[in-house]
Amino acid sequence: MSDSTVRSTQPIIIIGVGQLGQALALGFLRLGHPVYPITSSMDIKTAASSYPDPYFVVVAVDESTLDSVLSGLPSSWKTKLVLLQNELLPYIWEAHGITDPTIFICWYEKKSSIGAVQDFEESPSVTFGPHSQTIAAATRAIGLYCNIITNPTKTSAVEALMCKNLFIIVSNVSGFAVNTTCSEFISTHQSVLDRVFQEVLAIQEAACGVDVDDEMRKRLYDRAITHFKTQPNHAIPWGRVAKSRLMRSIQLADKHSLEVPFLRELWKCNN
Repeated sequence: MSDSTVRSTQPIIIIGVGQLGQALALGFLRLGHPVYPITSSMDIKTAASSYPDPYFVVVAVDESTLDSVLSGLPSSWKTKLVLLQNELLPYIWEAHGITDPTIFICWYEKKSSIGAVQDFEESPSVTFGPHSQTIAAATRAIGLYCNIITNPTKTSAVEALMCKNLFIIVSNVSGFAVNTTCSEFISTHQSVLDRVFQEVLAIQEAACGVDVDDEMRKRLYDRAITHFKTQPNHAIPWGRVAKSRLMRSIQLADKHSLEVPFLRELWKCNN
């Protein structure tokens, strides 16, 4: 069933009211949708008993807590999910019996306040799935951009997810090898970029069960370079969770029996 931007009297549930959750809440409210937030101190089952049939449910927690949140959702909510985490891949939601979530791939840089949310200049966010129209409308309502991928194939959906994942993971992990800016990274540390990119891509490919052909590989690599160019003076690594991303990448490599020697060397040297 496709979504529409017609106002609903059913609330939109938002689990996690950090910066992105707050920004989306504002967008929904500007569209006239009622919003019910669930914070980390609230009980999801209690909320579900009060709102058993919401319009949809946005899971806006970070990737480190996503699995536990999905495990605790009622079955009636699992058919109405919107997911937006970094490192998101289909096996994560499929493990919880979720078959058709709406995916929101956010390319937003700094979110110090709702009024200061910024897009990556050349990287509009994308969304696909049953509630993609409302997600796109909500982002436009707060002055951002979001493209809708209509009827995505498994390959096109995975490519969109991989594009964000590769940039986030490569930028974080590479910081354990070099101390530099994005501009210098792509101009003088090509060997590090290439090694990390290839190993992370191998992990993503195995986890998704898709074959990445040469054309897709080039598109993914070129997009990563483009994203680095949009923030030339930004330091590598990005974010405070770089070590966690490296650890999760190696754990996923272990699950699929991948060697990834450079990633393992970086882990060994930084632990």
